[in-house]
Amino acid sequence: PFSSETSGKRIAVLSLSSDADDYYAGRPFIREIRKRRPDAAAFYADAFTGREFLREARARALEADIVILALFSSLRTSKGSVDILPGHIDLVRELAWAGKKTVAISFGNPYFLRHFPEVSAYLCIYKNTTIAQETAARAVFGEIDTEGRLPVTIPGLFPAGHGLTLKKI
Repeated sequence: PFSSETSGKRIAVLSLSSDADDYYAGRPFIREIRKRRPDAAAFYADAFTGREFLREARARALEADIVILALFSSLRTSKGSVDILPGHIDLVRELAWAGKKTVAISFGNPYFLRHFPEVSAYLCIYKNTTIAQETAARAVFGEIDTEGRLPVTIPGLFPAGHGLTLKKI
């Protein structure tokens, strides 16, 4: 959580969905972030979002001090993968490598972390419902106790059972 850390800091929030026609997947999450930080820059992308827009989102995110990444990918018939898109992976990596404080939140798949273990913090919510997104925003800002343990092993990074407990600020 970083409620006290955000004072005077620029925040960018990127909602990255690997699903087609799910451009606004993170709308509830971004709405909650903006309740706390109305000045936060926000960007949305889905499977159809072009590279030009991702480059613009990257440029704006690089102007921020803190980047919050909401990651979405759902299991759908004929989709082929529940993984995050390569262009989204590259974007997250570039922001983390640029030395930005990056908070990645997966609303479904804990394995996304294997693509960018260099992020500053990673939270997996396992659902992308409105309530889950609102709760994630509260956790990011330290408004609630947050506790979690991985139910799976993320190969090469963390064993099943790894986790943490953060007390409300």
